[in-house]
Amino acid sequence: MIGCPAHKGAGKTLAVDCRMAKNSGVGVYLRNLLPLCMARLPEVRFLLLGPRAVEECFVIPAGTQFEPVAANIPIYSVKEQLVLPWKIAQADALWTPHYNIPVFTGKPLLATVHDVAHLALTTLYSGLKRAYARTLFAAVARKADELIFVSDFSRREFLRLVGQPRGRANVILNGVSQTWFEEIHDESPVPFPYCVAIGNIKEHKNIRRLCQAWRLVAATRPEHLVLIGKKSGFSTGEVSVQDLEAACPGRIHITGLLDEAPLRRHMRHAQALVFPSLYEGFGLPTIEALAMGTPVAASNIPPVREACGESAFYFSPQDPSDMARTVTALLELDGPARKALVDQGRTRARLCSWNESADKTAEALARVLAL
Repeated sequence: MIGCPAHKGAGKTLAVDCRMAKNSGVGVYLRNLLPLCMARLPEVRFLLLGPRAVEECFVIPAGTQFEPVAANIPIYSVKEQLVLPWKIAQADALWTPHYNIPVFTGKPLLATVHDVAHLALTTLYSGLKRAYARTLFAAVARKADELIFVSDFSRREFLRLVGQPRGRANVILNGVSQTWFEEIHDESPVPFPYCVAIGNIKEHKNIRRLCQAWRLVAATRPEHLVLIGKKSGFSTGEVSVQDLEAACPGRIHITGLLDEAPLRRHMRHAQALVFPSLYEGFGLPTIEALAMGTPVAASNIPPVREACGESAFYFSPQDPSDMARTVTALLELDGPARKALVDQGRTRARLCSWNESADKTAEALARVLAL
């Protein structure tokens, strides 16, 4: 691990909004990155804002100065705007791992922008949610001293839909934990060959079209489709769990949300990861699959291209037939061709390192703290 050099200004306090630490997405980002940044800034005292016992969400490095601060406040709420400034009053700066910054604070600020989906996907969110997002994104552009974008695509989308930020814009890619590269020697979690798709059922995740495509895949292939994601509230208004399973009866299975160990087990034994999203900021499951040695068939969209390069097979996310053809072509690769693709994918995944992300993020935090 590369440590940060000693800085002047020891004794600074950084507040970190950890309210989403248990979530997927932003939660994965926080759980992997925050402990590494804490290790790189041993002179900084960290205030971890979140639910009770928020510190249990992280593997806190030895010797780290930290204090949990109870902040069980709903995200995207008026309450967070009223209460968070009071909660961070003793801090010298704030890091928010999402765009929902407290607008009524003058603290130096680092904000991470994963995507601008609330602005880009105009048919997915209500007018009120889009208006709230526009207000907060405008505040991020105006108030943040440093911004982190998890891909160059997200940076370009921010410029297109929000505008030029006042603060310094850093593109710092998400990483892949070393555990995804480790060999797993166990039995498959299911008794049949399968492909896996990972993500909560939301309209832009495009799971409905994937299930339509699976009817075509299943006509010529033995593989089942295993969907992994949050099961409560597992519908978008246009599709339900029952509708998804009925698209190809007996060949589509929904597991619900899984912890990392069983998630990796499902990924390792899958014949492929299918990633059909219409819109992403990065697409972390694709890189995790490549690290695991699981081939990827994914949407031909800019952020996934940016993450996977030529190490994946791509399809049009709007066309179930093209999706089915691409998945089938991937599954029909012979042994040498599949091995070459797996080796290429592992090499690609090693370009995404949480340690490298932490080095750059800690430098940005040091600038915000004026260390």
